[in-house]
Amino acid sequence: MQVDYLIVGQGIAGTTLSYNLLQQGKRVMVVDAPHSSTASRVAGGICNPITGRKLVKTWMADALFPFLKVFYQNLEKTLQTRFFYDRQVYRIFQSIEQQNQLLGKSAEKGWEHFFNTEVDNQPYAAFIDNSLDGWETKQGGWLDTSALINAYAKYLKGINSYKEDLLVYDDLEIIPNGIQWRGIETKKLIFCQGMEGKNNPYFQDLPFRLVKGELLHIKIAHPPLENIITHGIFMLPLPNTQGEYLVGATYDWQDLSTTTTEKARNQLLEKLDNWLKLPYEILGQRAGVRPATADRRPLIGVNSQYPQIGFFNGFGTKGVSLAPYFAHHFTAHLEQGVALQEEVDIKRYN
Repeated sequence: MQVDYLIVGQGIAGTTLSYNLLQQGKRVMVVDAPHSSTASRVAGGICNPITGRKLVKTWMADALFPFLKVFYQNLEKTLQTRFFYDRQVYRIFQSIEQQNQLLGKSAEKGWEHFFNTEVDNQPYAAFIDNSLDGWETKQGGWLDTSALINAYAKYLKGINSYKEDLLVYDDLEIIPNGIQWRGIETKKLIFCQGMEGKNNPYFQDLPFRLVKGELLHIKIAHPPLENIITHGIFMLPLPNTQGEYLVGATYDWQDLSTTTTEKARNQLLEKLDNWLKLPYEILGQRAGVRPATADRRPLIGVNSQYPQIGFFNGFGTKGVSLAPYFAHHFTAHLEQGVALQEEVDIKRYN
């Protein structure tokens, strides 16, 4: 079989990149060895343009967020599956001083598209003490990553573009104008492996800073919220359920297993109990390792010795927000020769 691209990995990175290439009319084969605890499948999936304790705009938010919404909605139409939901992120004002600061910031140029200070606080009052009211981020969303990955794998199988297999590096044969692997000849091979990319022999010494994250799945016997609450941790309402939520997330740079831990469970429960006013039932716990990087920027580019081998990785905790835009950007680089942004090009580490 001859293809234009062999994509290794079908998480968020592999899904968004391969779809962009298919949209360009390219022959694509995606090879993946699915595992329920891969980072993309267990990700929180929140698209949030304002993050962190200091409440800063996500890097490139003005470009990323309008783009991702259109991308995911178009992909929903192709797959005939719902997996992207508009969701705002609600935060309480913690003091009059903070309230004044944020109200002022919401009026600044470049911020007005992401702040909503005219909020109906009543639905949140049963869950959290919001006596000083609160505010919401606009252009937020939630991606049901597992639903997307499953639907897209089914779609790829339907067009004979999916192979469930484990790619072993020693099985690759580099030829003058491409790569051969188990009966497939491809012009380009692109690795989209998530945390496994840290051990890729063709892209050694890239500054990954892998971080494990854990989430809780809980149920609250109360009319459910529509939007997300974040106060130290997030509580995300799951659609089409009776009061089920995801709560997260933890950050662990030492334990990089995909096993859930009592330590993380206790951390999440302690933070949740600090503000949640309602009783809840714990339904489950999940863990994954995010392919974060030292400078919190993606790792995109091609091998300096073998330009037919590429790398699309390093999206860390914000993969659902970053991947659509940069999949489009990398496709333009691969197909039209558009220069990669210096901040994401792996050449920055040469």
